Order: sequence, then C-alpha cells, then structure tokens
Amino acid sequence: MRYLNVALSGLLAIAFVSPAAADGDVPSPPPPAAPEPPPWEMKHLFMGGWSELVELAKLPAVKQDRLKAVLDECDQALAAWDRAKLDRMMQAQQALTEADNKDQKAQIQRAIQAMQAQRRAIVARAEAQGLALLPPRARGEYFGPRLQEFVLAKLPSVMLSEKQAQAVTSLCAAAGQQVRRMQLDPGSDKAKDENDGDPALRAMLKRIHGTIVARILTPEQRKSLKPPKKNKKK
Repeated sequence: MRYLNVALSGLLAIAFVSPAAADGDVPSPPPPAAPEPPPWEMKHLFMGGWSELVELAKLPAVKQDRLKAVLDECDQALAAWDRAKLDRMMQAQQALTEADNKDQKAQIQRAIQAMQAQRRAIVARAEAQGLALLPPRARGEYFGPRLQEFVLAKLPSVMLSEKQAQAVTSLCAAAGQQVRRMQLDPGSDKAKDENDGDPALRAMLKRIHGTIVARILTPEQRKSLKPPKKNKKK
C-alpha cells in the first residue's frame, strides 16, 4: 500500500507540470531597467545672462561646448579689433572735441560710428549664433518678462485684468523666442542715430504694443491712452 501511494503521488506531480516546463522551455527573466540618465550639470562657466539661459534650457553638454566656442571666438575677435582700432577710435574722439569746422566734425563722427558699428557687428553675430543653440522655449522664458517690462512701461495708465495680463505674458514670451541679441536696448522712440539702441528691438516692441492695444485692451482702455484734448484759448 505504501508503494501504491508513492506511485500515485508521482503521477499527480507529473500531471501538474506545465507543458512549457515539461518541454524544458523556462521563461526568461524580464530585461533590466534602463539606467537613469546622469543629472544635468553646467559644464562651463558662462557669464551674465548666458548662465541663466543655459540653465533654463538644461542645455546638453555638446551644445554647451558649441556655445563656449562661439563666445570664445567673439572674445578673440573683439581683442583683435581693440588691438587694431581702439587707439584710432580714441584719437578720432579726441579730434572730434578739437575740430572747429562743422563739416570736419561730421566726417570724424561718421568715422567713429563706422568703427563702433564694426565692433557691434562682432558681438551681434556671436549673440545670434549663441542664441540659435538655445531652444525657443528657453529664449521665451528668459526674454519674455524683459520685453513685457518695456511694453508695460508704455501703458502706465492701463489696469490689466488677470486674463489680459496672461495674454500679454504669452504674447511677450512668444516674441522672446525671436530675440537675437542678449542686451535689450531699444534706445529712444525717435532714435535716428544708429548707435542709439537696437532698431530691430524697437520694431519688435512697437509690434507687441500695437497688438496689445488692438487685440487685448478694451475700447475704454484704449481711450485712456489718448492724451486729453487741450482747450483752445479764445
């Protein structure tokens, strides 16, 4: 009887073995989880707003290398310009203060402006190349609030609702994605001198202001922007 129970137990064990196990096909273990990417880090020491922009964008190391190369090249070009022309420009500025003839002053002034334009072009080219490496979202987050400050300064008498303020913020953030200069200097509204601020920025701010007035402000708010009419003296 004891032998019969053992035999029956063996038969039952065989009956409950899965077909896969019976065939020797053991399930493979699940694949290991993918390793987590290393935490982002600032690879280079960037100065001024560049540091904030790089961190906002979480710029990859490869693009950080490219940005550093662009900025280093700009520094080298500026140093070369200074060696070649800084003394000449200082001499021209001194000559301008000593010139008596109006035509001579105008000629010297044009020469100074031409040299200044050359130096600005070096910086502008590097800034455009550097900002092109940043994603639009980061440019919008960085420049949007700065553009908004300029725009709202032209609307001192307008109290925006929460919905209007959000619309202005979104508008400026979208415009900020198109900025190609680090230093936002619009200059004066009636600037004629090419050294007076950035004409492209002035044009951008004018477009933003026009959009706000036409599409975001109410008719009553638009009326508040108009200066009061002066009473004519009889």
